[in-house]
Amino acid sequence: MFVFLISALLVIAPTLSRPQEQQQPTPQQGGSTPIPIVSQSAETKEDGRFSYSFETGNGIKVEESGSVKANPQARSLGNDTDSDVVVLKGSFSYTAPDGQLISVKYVADENGFQPEGDHLPTPPPGLEVALKANLGAQVAQSGTTPPQPDVTV
Repeated sequence: MFVFLISALLVIAPTLSRPQEQQQPTPQQGGSTPIPIVSQSAETKEDGRFSYSFETGNGIKVEESGSVKANPQARSLGNDTDSDVVVLKGSFSYTAPDGQLISVKYVADENGFQPEGDHLPTPPPGLEVALKANLGAQVAQSGTTPPQPDVTV
């Protein structure tokens, strides 16, 4: 009986160890052409500031710089450099599949990511007026001043 079990294992084991799925070709094997890097630069300073940029052969352009900024609100509460803020400024552009040039400039800091670009949606023109009217109605109804929302349009 023992010999039968060993024989069965020797027959079954090789069939279980074969690859279970087909290997997928990598993009390079799939026939796509590599896009060359036309230009590239990077710089890092000892104080943590940095900048980099690159441009590809198909028109993609990227630039970004960053630095560390002290957070005055946190420092006034007694916190040290653990609450410092990284500030990023940059831009990128590329051509969309429909031929439109997409260009974005941005800042990312303690206030979040703030992109700007002609293709990005904007709030309706009357939104700021409506928000202020709503705030005025809240004040009139409650008799107290609620916190002011930061509305920049």
